Amino acid sequence: MVPVNKSLLIAFLSLVTICRFSFGAPDPISNLVDEVSKNHTWSNGAYPIIHLPQTAKPEEIVAAYFAKTTDPKGKIRVFEILQTKEIKIPGSLPDNYTAVWCGTEYGGRIILMKFLSPEAGWWTMSFFARYYMQDRK
Repeated sequence: MVPVNKSLLIAFLSLVTICRFSFGAPDPISNLVDEVSKNHTWSNGAYPIIHLPQTAKPEEIVAAYFAKTTDPKGKIRVFEILQTKEIKIPGSLPDNYTAVWCGTEYGGRIILMKFLSPEAGWWTMSFFARYYMQDRK
């Protein structure tokens, strides 16, 4: 197996992202919103709570999410935020979320997050961006 420079990989992912946006390629966050809006049970199940204050930056929440959820052997340590977007998912209450599309050494992820309360922290859920990179309409 050929060793991969993680910084170079992240730079490559960023370049691919810029090219995709420049040429009108599908927006994976919008595609994700469209997809989960069709299924009102999408947010059911286990999800990690991130205990950070409401003032935490998306980068801090994503870093805490990866530290808490990825396998130690394949822990995501390097990521770059490619896009951050405030979104609404119809059918969820409340329906306001922050979506963060990240490039990582293991592929792209979209992390949805919303602040619950000072006691509960941040609700988070992750999706593989690759699935939402193509138009699903």
